[in-house]
Amino acid sequence: AARSRWGGAQVQVSTDAYFFQEGQGERFARAMFGEFRVGADGQALLVGLRGKEMEKL
Repeated sequence: AARSRWGGAQVQVSTDAYFFQEGQGERFARAMFGEFRVGADGQALLVGLRGKEMEKL
């Protein structure tokens, strides 16, 4: 992972876009948070979306 200017490891989020299957727009429109997994190289991968109470969508 890249080092941040504060000395810790820096996470890199590559995109703010999320593609989903056609017809699922209404379901994901309720999303307030993203759920990420971070690889050893610091690359973040969006693996899910969560609602305002952190429930899975």
